[in-house]
Amino acid sequence: MSVYVAGPVERAWRLLPDWVVTCYELIESASERTGSIARRPYAEKDLDALGAEKFSAEIQNRIKKADHVVAVFLPNDPSVPVECAIAALTGKRVMLIHNEARGLPRIFAGLGGLRLELWGSTTANSIRRFLAIS
Repeated sequence: MSVYVAGPVERAWRLLPDWVVTCYELIESASERTGSIARRPYAEKDLDALGAEKFSAEIQNRIKKADHVVAVFLPNDPSVPVECAIAALTGKRVMLIHNEARGLPRIFAGLGGLRLELWGSTTANSIRRFLAIS
């Protein structure tokens, strides 16, 4: 099984909040426990060099190939809502982890197959349960 992890990419000029880094670690750990493969979002030189159409096609292809989608949402990250919509519209189950409900775009509430998870003490178990359900 494969897990597409959507979320902000850590770059030299942008450090991520600690809770996001911990979230990525929990997703990777839970994936290993369930026999899945997950990689946190990271800067890819070849991907960054693609034009808009090829970049979009590549992201869509990665989402379509994945068995599960787990997303980590920061309010100023425009990619996660798009990736979640692509996943939901292609029939994927999606878990969206966020740190505060007031910053969530309304579109999330209407996406079928999307589960919202507020970051906290139960997040690790929620991720494990989500990935364990095929």
